[in-house]
Amino acid sequence: MDAGIAYATRMYRPRDAAAPEVGVNVPGWPACPRGAAYVPVEDGNWLLTLSGVCGHHPPTDAAEFTAFSATIGDPYVHELLGGAEPLSPVYGFRDTCNRRRHFERSGALPDGFLALGDACCTFNPVYGQGMSVAALGALAVHGTLAGGGSTAEAQRAVARAADPAWLAAVGADRPYAGAADPGAGAGERLTTWYLERLAARAAIDPVVGAVYRDVFCLTAPPARLLAPRIALRTVFLPRRPGLPAPPTVVEGAPSGP
Repeated sequence: MDAGIAYATRMYRPRDAAAPEVGVNVPGWPACPRGAAYVPVEDGNWLLTLSGVCGHHPPTDAAEFTAFSATIGDPYVHELLGGAEPLSPVYGFRDTCNRRRHFERSGALPDGFLALGDACCTFNPVYGQGMSVAALGALAVHGTLAGGGSTAEAQRAVARAADPAWLAAVGADRPYAGAADPGAGAGERLTTWYLERLAARAAIDPVVGAVYRDVFCLTAPPARLLAPRIALRTVFLPRRPGLPAPPTVVEGAPSGP
């Protein structure tokens, strides 16, 4: 599924104490389809990634890139750039479709062949799932073959290993899908509704937020998103506005000396 998402990135070095204590992520949403992530990398440098969907593509011209950062849902990231020195050109990329090839189906591959990683599934890179899914697929192959299973059984295990990431990526991207994408069935519409409500709850609820991050980082099974405690809080607790500004300290960290 192609949500029409485009990205542009640039490296910076903050001057003096201009960097926040933690990385900053201001995601887009259907009503404001532009977002940004500003995260620390190596050697004291920070990487800014701007994103946009449905034609709101971030430019690769340096001045326009900076101007675009002022149009996302919160001005915080744009303000940080005033205290940072650009270190690189702006790089753009737009091949961000979620794609899946069902090599686990009978006759899809010759006997003795296996497909892993991006050959089976490619994901919108905003979720950071590609390398993790490839590693989980390799573990699935090792476990199946070490247990005496066939290559066909190993391929089915690879498909199962990709299921959680595929469900999360497609469900989260569905609200941005273009007209060329096939319509969602009832199950996918329900999944999208639940994930949208879950994401909104995770932003303000530490209990839901912890599980949400674990599942999207593939360190917990997706079934945890449907655990009674999480489902009840997601469906029945009232929705509230998010924080008025991005938090600048780690969640749960002491706020004073």
